[in-house]
Amino acid sequence: MQKYEELLRKAVEAGKRRDYSESIRLLTRIVTEFEGLPDAYLYLGRSYHALKDYNKAVIFLSYYRRKKPRSSAGDFFLGRAYLAAGASSRAIPLLKRASRHSSNIKPLILLGMAYLRARRFEEAVHYLGQAVEKAPDNRRLYVGYLNALLIYGLRRFNAEDLETAGQVLEFLEGLDLNSVTVYLYLAKILREQGEHARAVEYYRKAAELEQNDELIRLQLADSLFSCGRVDEARDILREIRHILPEGEGFSLGQENVEPLLAVKNFQNQDFRKAVFHGCRSLKIRRDADMHLLVGEAYRNTGNLDLAENHFNQVLKGNPGSGEARMGLAMIAWQRGNWTQVISRLEGLVGNSQYGDLAGYYITLSRCRLDYPAGELLDEVREEVRRSGPDPYILCALADQYIRAGHTDLAVKWYRKALILNENHTPAMEGLITCFQNSGDTGELIALYREILDREPDNRELRVQLIDLLYTDQHYAQAAQEAEFLLGTGNLDVRLQRLLAICYRKTRRYRDAAIIYRELLREEPENEVFLRSLLFSLDKCRRRKQAIQLLEGALSYLKKPSSSLKLIHGVLLHKEGDTEAAMTAFRSAMELDPRDWRPYHNIGKIYKDRGLSSFADKFIKKAQELKEL
Repeated sequence: MQKYEELLRKAVEAGKRRDYSESIRLLTRIVTEFEGLPDAYLYLGRSYHALKDYNKAVIFLSYYRRKKPRSSAGDFFLGRAYLAAGASSRAIPLLKRASRHSSNIKPLILLGMAYLRARRFEEAVHYLGQAVEKAPDNRRLYVGYLNALLIYGLRRFNAEDLETAGQVLEFLEGLDLNSVTVYLYLAKILREQGEHARAVEYYRKAAELEQNDELIRLQLADSLFSCGRVDEARDILREIRHILPEGEGFSLGQENVEPLLAVKNFQNQDFRKAVFHGCRSLKIRRDADMHLLVGEAYRNTGNLDLAENHFNQVLKGNPGSGEARMGLAMIAWQRGNWTQVISRLEGLVGNSQYGDLAGYYITLSRCRLDYPAGELLDEVREEVRRSGPDPYILCALADQYIRAGHTDLAVKWYRKALILNENHTPAMEGLITCFQNSGDTGELIALYREILDREPDNRELRVQLIDLLYTDQHYAQAAQEAEFLLGTGNLDVRLQRLLAICYRKTRRYRDAAIIYRELLREEPENEVFLRSLLFSLDKCRRRKQAIQLLEGALSYLKKPSSSLKLIHGVLLHKEGDTEAAMTAFRSAMELDPRDWRPYHNIGKIYKDRGLSSFADKFIKKAQELKEL
């Protein structure tokens, strides 16, 4: 105990000197050999964090929390590591507990940042605000708080909670941030509330910061007009007449300005602003075209239910509207309801305006519904010829070739789709299937990595990559990927075991021993974990510790196997305790008289002693049992 406490003291001193490699070396020795110092795991995780190896930091700090589940230090440092590793959702509950049990401001700051990264802005504002109150001079913290507050205010605006949004934005405006976003949205709120004179003030400030934004100047002109400053409004209209549908003859007033703003923002693909102004236009005057625009804008922001409502409003007045039916079909497409896509589009086949597009989506939907490949191949080929090169239809053709058993042709068409769009996920997923079928592991590994570079949080795909790397004996790479998954998720037993095997395969026996010790703690009667731990300790020249561990296990286990007795004997023999080794081998023979290995080992010991007759007897018996 005293020896390991001294090692821990030296490791902590090394950490203070920022010699983290030396600290890790000492701490790894402690946790490999001795279980009585859980703080070694805490400092080990912190050392890896300092080296920016956040995944290993998470692993060791998780082990520490298993040993000390009520430790606020464990909550804080593990939460911090999860946050650094990009796992904000896992960091939040840990940092929340740490902030409750600590007077230090750091857990509170990190908790606010975790909420911010998780896009939970209301909670971010709450906790960062508390942190600012405790540390008002922390400039970096203050800037983070203001950013969170601005995003929260904009989200309340988009949710049409104008009262809360206005309060937040007025607070920010009072800080003299000189922000065009704050000025513009404050002006929009005031204009909506009919306070045009105050809206003019903020529109003017926004226009001064964004002098080329003609839509801000249009809104400024409308507010000037609404508060009776007609000449100033007309001067602005003359300056921006090229964006107005009727030039200088354009009439101000919300009944004309709101629809124009909706259209211009939609054309600029600023769909949230298009929704805002489109909905206000509809409050003034019901218009089918504006319902279509708002429906499409909602669809592009993912608000499918609201989009569906606007398209249905159009169909009530005009059941034959191709635009509305196309919009509803696209909503069904986004929901993955392929049958509904087909039913909504069948009536448009042959339509001069939408017939080709309807046929395109009907074909794609039929492919998703797994109609017979023989029936679909000709249909998809014809669609490719008719609609031209498009990654979706090329992938649909490749999919049918796979189903028809022509993997080579499928690869060709998936690659053509990737030429058109190098990031087209369906083409990459199709190639994965092709390479899995052909057994081309090199291409498959490269493809997995390419996708994971774009989608690092795709856990299912990373598990597949780990299994492939392991099967293909790329153990070092498999270990690296397994560390990443363990560092961003829970301590999955299968993944820990695979990581430990990879460590053994790459001769990282100390790292393997640490994991096997933790696995054994969770399942103390698991002999596979025990034997693997003993093997790892033996390989890193810690046989005395292995013997001590095994003897404890032999007294603990109700029915230890003969293999454990055999391992006991081997370890004792390596340590030079031949008599004790002989006793262990004989005990193994009693447990399993048909196991050839104890006879063989006893024969070797007798041979080393020069007792040939005894040696020959046991070696002969071992050979007979081995041949059974």
